[in-house]
Amino acid sequence: MAYQVPVISAGSATATNGSLLNIGQGAIGVSNSKTHMMFAGGIPAILYLSARPLRGDLDGDGYVDNKDYAILADCMNGPDEPTPPRGCTQQQFELADIHTDNDVDIIDFAMFENQFGAALPR
Repeated sequence: MAYQVPVISAGSATATNGSLLNIGQGAIGVSNSKTHMMFAGGIPAILYLSARPLRGDLDGDGYVDNKDYAILADCMNGPDEPTPPRGCTQQQFELADIHTDNDVDIIDFAMFENQFGAALPR
């Protein structure tokens, strides 16, 4: 698996599982979804990377489940309707627009259904 690692001074660098990137005064080692960083002076840090966000995790708890479905259902308004319906906040509407086409419709539901039951690695 390859991870795209943002680097402020150099844009970004790609690391594969088990590789080591030397960036400035620090080194980044990639192992599964955990990234271990060691900066000058020997100060360790661990970052967690995701190749992409978990689509459908509308409440941000790391799972695509019934709580996320409730948000999606509240925000469903059909094709070409760019405003949230009553009971759905603008933030929820933007998250529920999984297809990112400025509406929450059957396409978003199909994409959500495909991710239902998924979880971020722990």
